[in-house]
Amino acid sequence: MTESAASRVLSLEELAENIIELSYNRDIWRETAIECKTLVALIAVNRFLSRIALSRLWKIVTHDEMIHFIRIIVSSGTEETPNSNRHERYKFYAAFIQIMNIESSQHSDLLVLETETKSMVTSGDQPPLFPNLRELTATQAQFEEFPHLRGSLLKPALQHFHVQLTKWGEETTILKDFTSLCPKLTLLDTRGFPVTPTMFDSDIFPALMQMSQLTTLTMSVREDTIGYILSNIHDFPSIHTLEFTVIDDGQTIPPPPYDPPKSHNHGPTYLTRLWIISRSGDSLLNMLEICRERSIQVDDVGGITYSGSSSSLVSAVLARASKTWPDITQLSYMDKDRGYKRQYNRSTLEPCIITPSLLIHLLTLRSLTSLDLQPFGPFILDPTFLDRLAASCPLLKHCVFSTDKRFPHIKTGEPQWGLRFTDALRFAGKLPHLRILGIASDARRPPTPSATDKQTQEIAVCPTLEELHIGVSSIDDVSYVEDLMRRSVPNLITLWWQYSANLNMRTELRMSEGERDIWQEVERNLGLLVY
Repeated sequence: MTESAASRVLSLEELAENIIELSYNRDIWRETAIECKTLVALIAVNRFLSRIALSRLWKIVTHDEMIHFIRIIVSSGTEETPNSNRHERYKFYAAFIQIMNIESSQHSDLLVLETETKSMVTSGDQPPLFPNLRELTATQAQFEEFPHLRGSLLKPALQHFHVQLTKWGEETTILKDFTSLCPKLTLLDTRGFPVTPTMFDSDIFPALMQMSQLTTLTMSVREDTIGYILSNIHDFPSIHTLEFTVIDDGQTIPPPPYDPPKSHNHGPTYLTRLWIISRSGDSLLNMLEICRERSIQVDDVGGITYSGSSSSLVSAVLARASKTWPDITQLSYMDKDRGYKRQYNRSTLEPCIITPSLLIHLLTLRSLTSLDLQPFGPFILDPTFLDRLAASCPLLKHCVFSTDKRFPHIKTGEPQWGLRFTDALRFAGKLPHLRILGIASDARRPPTPSATDKQTQEIAVCPTLEELHIGVSSIDDVSYVEDLMRRSVPNLITLWWQYSANLNMRTELRMSEGERDIWQEVERNLGLLVY
């Protein structure tokens, strides 16, 4: 192919974009990712390809890219570059940036941008800097210290805004700024300083009323603010995703009850997603109750706590969620207190064991497609419950029960399993849409050949399963497990097991080093991705 012909071929925009995307964004397991130098080389091919490659190279700017961005604007180690040249380079490269995170940027770097922006304004050169910026992450302090940079970043095209709040008061102008300057905002994420009902009422409520395209609201809040927001959510029909992080602001007494809702519309409201991160699981229960009282329908609900939750709390969450939303499609509960850094034993875990009787409410959720339960305690399930779950929730695509702890026998210390590995595979075979499964079980070879033959014959094929989370499952024979997996999950891509993450746990609660080696050999033999 001649040079001119190659140039004409590369002028096809779709082809050029595919070449650049495959050259730059290459994420293949166990292969070195192609560095930016490949993209830089593509920039020199021709002018058309250069424009596309530059837009990909500068699409996302975080801490590391910001350093290079500053060097381009102001040459280092040479005579000072004339203002006009610096301004031109600033405008040229800023036009490519679509996603920008300055939260962790150096003060000196931001000062350069502030100085250059101010210089352009005072000289009468006021072009639309960052015209294609779609997503911005910054802090309240940065915006207050660099007002000219703030003005150049808050643009009508901005759609996602993440801001770290450090204080609140009359001098806080961030909400007023992006309310008037960013009319197309679809995601607002305020983190750090907890929003109180008073703050929401006086500042955030009026701002949200003007954001007709806002769909996602993520906030750090005081717990009583959740009730206030949910009670007035009817006034914001465009919002369909709410995510709260409850921050303890040091109060030693319960907060006063929130005022009656402003809204006169008390009809049902639909939310696609409702999540809460809190220290206590009670916050999740309270949120579910408010939704029930206010007739708020939710498709995807989840909670993350840090409390080392008991089994009774997990059961209460499932009971209330299933009662409030019988048609829910996605349900998640996770406890961040996994116990990896503290010494837990059998007596500590006993009140936290999750048994089938505590999960009975799941059997009413026939529309469920995703179930992710990772509380603090271990699961001890049985084949009968799995059979009932498969029959009750046939649409499941994602089903994970926490797999990171074993429960030792009181006398022998051996792990107590309610399930064999073949039970988990048979369960997977009964769900025609299942892609991800997480269940810890006993994958050791049965003691007799007849038992081995019987269990092998009982497994079913699950051609859709791509990820299998086995956690701390027991194993003692490579060929036995390898044969089962070849038969049952022929299209499996990834196997997740857990060893190094919980080395600080007592030995009877975690996988042994020998078992880890066996699982690794199974992975190698099957050519699976390892995590």
